[in-house]
Amino acid sequence: MALNERLSAFPTMNEEALYALVLSMMPRLNPVQRCELLADCGSAKAACEHPSVKQKVEPLLERAEKELEWASRHNIQCIPINDERYPRRMRLCPDAPVALFLLGRVNLNPEHVLAVVGTRKITEYGRRLCEEFISELAQKSPGTLIVSGLAYGVDVHAHKASLQYGLPTVGVLAHGLDQIYPAAHRQTAAEMIEKGGGLLTEFPSGTHVERAYFLQRNRIVAGMADATIIIQGACRSGSMVTADITDSYGRELFACPGRVGDEMSEGCNRLIQTQKAHMMLSVDDLRRE
Repeated sequence: MALNERLSAFPTMNEEALYALVLSMMPRLNPVQRCELLADCGSAKAACEHPSVKQKVEPLLERAEKELEWASRHNIQCIPINDERYPRRMRLCPDAPVALFLLGRVNLNPEHVLAVVGTRKITEYGRRLCEEFISELAQKSPGTLIVSGLAYGVDVHAHKASLQYGLPTVGVLAHGLDQIYPAAHRQTAAEMIEKGGGLLTEFPSGTHVERAYFLQRNRIVAGMADATIIIQGACRSGSMVTADITDSYGRELFACPGRVGDEMSEGCNRLIQTQKAHMMLSVDDLRRE
């Protein structure tokens, strides 16, 4: 079937989204290489016609078409990197995904976007910090988009506090939108979509949950935000990986201090001690930066 016929079969499937998805599926290309190829060629379609990858395109077209058809049936948007709906802050990152899937009608480009992340082993102190910060933020900066990873601990508490205090919130997933992981957070995810937030991922349907994908999705959490706030985190944790990514992007990093000796605050205390992160005591600290 000719490409024009393929596109006309699915009104929501546009050519750039199709080729961006093909490019994202291209084997042996990492995210930086995909972005560089797209930047050199000017569009995803032109990138897919580049001599270095052209022979790899045809086998991926049918797979990409099926994925877009599935997304269309489930009200999922496939957003290529040069689309105005794409997170503009993420577009500035050298390893940005060339295509994203979004479930929900949330605006990914509001005036303020904050990533709130931390340990999965959140303590009562961490829960209180998370709720108090987002409550204060809702009063002083209404409309701020809260981004996190829908994981246990700080992530899901950030989403729930956002829902409670009326802030839109997006969960960035490490798998396709045909599942919710962990399954215990399905209700929270549904409420996020219902109340003007959404779920975002670079992974197509059928992607199995793997540890490496969680680390990979952390760059999206950090990249689509103006600043990242770490509520609690051990020295060796995914939160510290997100801190490193935030720093590499030249974005502001904040950490909430904790009691000396508390394992779940050691990472935050170290970030503050080494001046890698601003100390976060209230929303006013954020506003000053």
